[in-house]
Amino acid sequence: MLTIHLIDIYFYAYHGLHQEERVIGNSFSVSMNITIDEKVNVSSLDQTLDYVKAYEIIKKNMMQATALLETLAQNISEEIALFSPMVRKTEISIYKNYPPISQFSGRVGVSLIKEW
Repeated sequence: MLTIHLIDIYFYAYHGLHQEERVIGNSFSVSMNITIDEKVNVSSLDQTLDYVKAYEIIKKNMMQATALLETLAQNISEEIALFSPMVRKTEISIYKNYPPISQFSGRVGVSLIKEW
């Protein structure tokens, strides 16, 4: 198995349940590990997963306002798996960097691990 890592990708987006989150937006960070089959010595892009295309899938989903981070993580993982039959496992973490919680210092997020 071979794992491709996309770590600490930052977005400004409009995810959340509350109306103000969909108007004001927030800063988000995404990290994703994508594990693929490794059957040969990788010497060309068609023998591995193109991390640029994986990033484009993440970006496209991050730009679509979604009420729950859980739904967003599921959508991204499913789309990555559909993109390449080599995908065996995805691990994604999505963090809302400035959650709308009074007196709160830190960030909130979700993580999802899926295997195929």
